[in-house]
Amino acid sequence: MKAISIRSIGALGAIIAGCLNTEHSASATGKRYPWKENIVTTIFWIGEQPNGNNPVPNRVSSWDKDWSRSYGGFDDPNPAHRSNYIPVKFTPRQNPFYCALPYNDKATTGHRPEAPRVVPATNVQNPI
Repeated sequence: MKAISIRSIGALGAIIAGCLNTEHSASATGKRYPWKENIVTTIFWIGEQPNGNNPVPNRVSSWDKDWSRSYGGFDDPNPAHRSNYIPVKFTPRQNPFYCALPYNDKATTGHRPEAPRVVPATNVQNPI
């Protein structure tokens, strides 16, 4: 994994921005959601093997123990192996524009005990 700014992701940033609800009023600076700028994240892919900077293989996730299979295969990040950001060797069976959450509330069984204190509740009618 490697840390990058969300702005440098380009297409993924545009997709994420398109998913945000922009019906709220602009902030005092005149910009919508200025606190959502310059967010640092990691680049990862389904099927990524562990290495020195990433000890966790990405063939499973906390939510899906058979993630690679559920997705449909190895999501090779090499641009030569993609067409319009989609893998060319198979058709993904899940949304190919996935992202990692900054906190994993899942435990081996159930949720982490501190999760209700540290994960803000989201109002489905008016998400943040």
